[in-house]
Amino acid sequence: MKNKAHFISFENLIYKQKNGNFEEDDLFKELTKECDLQNPFEYQLAFLKQDQIYHCFLARVAKLPKTQFCFPQPLVFQSLFLENKIKEENFCILEIKPQK
Repeated sequence: MKNKAHFISFENLIYKQKNGNFEEDDLFKELTKECDLQNPFEYQLAFLKQDQIYHCFLARVAKLPKTQFCFPQPLVFQSLFLENKIKEENFCILEIKPQK
């Protein structure tokens, strides 16, 4: 397992927003049922709680790289925005893809 972070791209994620208070296991069960996932344990959950709002991201485990840390791209940007690290005047997204 490599010791570096990897960002999961938008197209490899399922996003759901939930309101309320949840234990992580209950949140996972409710999301997988709501998304009608046939094999829920083939998915990994990441979420950001903002007051009573959960920003939830599900990704297939098979599509995750073998690195120690994986983060959903939108979750990273939301966290930076909430910490006032991103302002309108200095915000830009740069995505570098290797040439094939």
